[in-house]
Amino acid sequence: MSVVTQPGILYIVLVLILSLERWICSLALRRHHPHHRTVESEEALVPAFGRTERSARTQSIWDRGIHPKRLGAIGRGLPLILSISAVHQRFARQQPRRAKSVTRSNHIYEGTRQNFVELVLDNSSRGPVLVNFWAEWAGPCHRLFPVLATLANDYGGRFLLVNVNTDEEKAVATEYGVKSLPLVKVFVRGKVVEEVHGYQPEPDLRRLIDRHVTKPSDQRIADAVRRYQGGDTEGGLQLLAQAALEDPANFRIPAVLGKLLMAQRRFDEAENLFNGLPAELREQPEISHLVSHLGFIQVARSAPDRAALETRLAADPADAEARHQLAAVALVEDDYDMALTQLLELVRHDRHYGDDAGRRGMLAVFKLLGDDGELVERYRALMYSALH
Repeated sequence: MSVVTQPGILYIVLVLILSLERWICSLALRRHHPHHRTVESEEALVPAFGRTERSARTQSIWDRGIHPKRLGAIGRGLPLILSISAVHQRFARQQPRRAKSVTRSNHIYEGTRQNFVELVLDNSSRGPVLVNFWAEWAGPCHRLFPVLATLANDYGGRFLLVNVNTDEEKAVATEYGVKSLPLVKVFVRGKVVEEVHGYQPEPDLRRLIDRHVTKPSDQRIADAVRRYQGGDTEGGLQLLAQAALEDPANFRIPAVLGKLLMAQRRFDEAENLFNGLPAELREQPEISHLVSHLGFIQVARSAPDRAALETRLAADPADAEARHQLAAVALVEDDYDMALTQLLELVRHDRHYGDDAGRRGMLAVFKLLGDDGELVERYRALMYSALH
């Protein structure tokens, strides 16, 4: 029997309140007016933070959050979420691109430098691909593989398992930074989204896989977004609230619900939703990034205007609150250079402010920018120098 933690209870209570509110709203309106979360082009879901200078590899909206200046545009991109269920179903049905080398089963493949792009990166747009880096001489690898093979067959194609022998494929191992064995990396949409080192027991691996494969409640997410896109905003939120009650462990539900609340500029409701989540859900990258971005938005909402903040800092350069607020305002205005400059100053001079808000803020901005590009590399080096 699972134990529901206090934050988990709070999350369910919040969902119930939200569900009741939507139901009451829908009644009022009627009285007055008779396998896998892969989204192939989800960049359009919400205009992202950043300018056009960002590279094509910039992370998708699931990883970046919502642009606070353009929240009203979310409706234009919502059809892209509707491909969630369709892509999952297609992945389950579709025979993956096969490697030329011998495979151990329909869902287990041998990866090489020649087939890695096709076998792993391309197929990860259809569903999660687990890459098991191993070597003959590493004993734990021989214990881990039977567990992975059992899971690959149990899940019946909802993910692919690709084994890479690091002795034979040194170039692949070097490219992906393999330093110890065994090492399992999870690829989704061409990127490594999670990894685990060493031997892992089956329950832990199941939890790892379950975080990335499709779930029955994902169909409810697609239905809710479809309704939202069709103009029934409250109906879409109602469906998400119901889905959260049915499957409280599916972190994708509060992630989408939070995005839609933020898109409606209902920031306080989104904040209450995230604060009520159990710790294990809040730590999911999709949600933790949203929480960080919402934090910036909330700071900017309560801050004076930019000119007033600059005047305060000119009078008192040690005013950490004004510096943090200026960073948030600059971020909302897409001025990443200014935002990172202010956050870097907090790292250099006041690590205690806001529980190391400067460092945490810089890491969040790096994520917004896709952890890539000249600006990220420059400020990452400056942050490292300030920390060390």
